Amino acid sequence: MKVVSERAAKILFTLTLIGVLTLGAFLGGIYSAQTRNALFVGFRDLKDNMKAVYETVTGTHGNFRFVQEIDPTTPVLNIPRPADVQPGLLLVARGAADRAFTLDVIDREGRLIHRMDPDWFAIWGDAGRFIKKQRPISLAPMIHGLDITSEGDVVFNFEHLSTIKMDLCGEVLWKLENNGHHSIDVQSDGTIWVPGEIQYQTEPTPFRNHGAPYRSWTLQHISADGEIIREIEVNEVLEANDLTGLLYLSTQQEETIVRGDTLHLNDIEVFPADMVRGVFSPGDIMISLRNINSILVLDPVTLKVKFRVTGRFMRQHDPDFIDGNRISVFDNRNLMPSNGWAGNASRIVEIDAQTSDMTEVVGDQSPRFFTDIQGAHSRLSNGNILVAVTHEGRLMEFLPDGRLAWEWHNRIADNMNAVITNAHVLALEMDEAYFKDRVSECGLRIRQ
Repeated sequence: MKVVSERAAKILFTLTLIGVLTLGAFLGGIYSAQTRNALFVGFRDLKDNMKAVYETVTGTHGNFRFVQEIDPTTPVLNIPRPADVQPGLLLVARGAADRAFTLDVIDREGRLIHRMDPDWFAIWGDAGRFIKKQRPISLAPMIHGLDITSEGDVVFNFEHLSTIKMDLCGEVLWKLENNGHHSIDVQSDGTIWVPGEIQYQTEPTPFRNHGAPYRSWTLQHISADGEIIREIEVNEVLEANDLTGLLYLSTQQEETIVRGDTLHLNDIEVFPADMVRGVFSPGDIMISLRNINSILVLDPVTLKVKFRVTGRFMRQHDPDFIDGNRISVFDNRNLMPSNGWAGNASRIVEIDAQTSDMTEVVGDQSPRFFTDIQGAHSRLSNGNILVAVTHEGRLMEFLPDGRLAWEWHNRIADNMNAVITNAHVLALEMDEAYFKDRVSECGLRIRQ
């Protein structure tokens, strides 16, 4: 009996010790999470390092899918209406076979005319004051946001890290530690508008009922020489326009404390000086806030909201001005899965700011496409609409009535497309001879 009692006592002691340690670890975890102490930071860094290893092995970029499996019998090129295709080469930001991102100029047959391989590790290395968990370890960061100047220089974002201006020879003209992301809008005077962000890692944050960590999205106006002229926090715009309620749509409890990515600014576009005014005027700033399904147009001086639309689309991207009264929107309609019924394909819609009417111009009656996040489109000079379907890895050009004129897949294997984040049809003077001349000037060898 004594042996049994001693054994039972040992078992009881062991179970009690395990219970105490488990409870202590649980309470310690709660305390660490609340106080953001050294233990919490250590576990967070361990998680970030494990995530980096996972991304290296799988070839993903966080939650971003780099490739899309496709039926190998699907043709890379489809041109059902060749006479209706907008003339001009294409500048494309796309994934390559080595899971890097390239900036390529291609023709309408998909033939490579010119390539730039922006190398994050060569451009930045260990320099820059970037948040540790966002700094790339082995995989190249995504290129998201792309435009080209009249001089032929490209401006792009390493997503949520840096905005870069580079010439066609691959020489970096300037670089910014601005956390630039999503879009680039080069103005006629050479200045640039780009979404940025300020990450508040500790409390208190400067905004009421916003806990840390918090991502505050900003509108950055950058000079042609790479200096930030002006930076505006979206939170301040919403509060100044008596739209404070939009800041707290992500709350699920009675209290209105919010954290993290509540708004998700994913586009800035400025109304062009040469476009006929209406409700909108030259210089007006349009922004897209994905996580609250909203688009706003602001006066550039007072930042007064002169137009707002919320809830007419779902997880939208890339709104564009059509004229002084109308905008066009890439409506992701992120309802998964993407196949099976008419309501869950992405589409392009137009919205009239005078009447509030919304029209689907490319959608359920057109060849279907879907990307749950990202995606871009542009209205071309002939009235056609160029669509970059990011996760499906294809470009599509539609007629104004929604019929398909041209389609190209970014095929990197027999059954695999890689992503396309942005695409532009170039001016006619930027033809193949233009790029050959630029290459000969700088001695750049195109990698075929």
